[in-house]
Amino acid sequence: MCLAISGSLLFFASRSRSVADSGHLIRPERPAEVRSQSQEEAEQKSTGCISCHTSTDEPTMHPTKTVLLGCTDCHGGNGDVRIAAGVAASPAEYTRAKEKAHVQPRDLRFKERSALPERTYTAWLRESKEYVRFRNPGDLRVAAETCGPSGCHASEVRAVSTSMMTHAGFLWGAALYNNGAFPKKNAYFGESYSPDGQPQAIRTAPAAASDPHRARSDSGGSAEKGDRA
Repeated sequence: MCLAISGSLLFFASRSRSVADSGHLIRPERPAEVRSQSQEEAEQKSTGCISCHTSTDEPTMHPTKTVLLGCTDCHGGNGDVRIAAGVAASPAEYTRAKEKAHVQPRDLRFKERSALPERTYTAWLRESKEYVRFRNPGDLRVAAETCGPSGCHASEVRAVSTSMMTHAGFLWGAALYNNGAFPKKNAYFGESYSPDGQPQAIRTAPAAASDPHRARSDSGGSAEKGDRA
């Protein structure tokens, strides 16, 4: 799926729009009613959730209470679905309530699991943004809409979305170089995907300045040979 990195630029086979082009790195405004909601309003969005999830380390990701959010503000899903007190985990009533409250996956391998199955590879990319958000609001496919609206963690999401965390080029580069599979230290391989799960092209903006040391390394000059000696 991926081609090569030239200098600091990643190029991929797909020509789909980049995250920035598709608008998902534009810092959307979180609705005023969410930013300024009361404790009671936030709790109403969690009442159905905590009728099942009765024991957690913290009821919110913001234990300082400086931000008041309910479960569905970040995870989505249906927080209005409740189960009656004392209903066991096995009856059909519990199962029906769970399926109505939870966003359901397209791939049934993800169902009834708290962690992703091993070796799913790109199957995760075929899941809907709603399901990705439900499972992991911090996933870069949805983080701009969950954690990153204006007034929240916009700068952090923007920084991560333009870092190596979104393409893993240095991970692949280090693994291939250190194991003798590719002769150059500079990263030439990586992968990145848009919010809709499609391979995307990434370019540095503005373009990176030329680096004579990088040029010597890429051409197999003394800089690279000396580093490997």
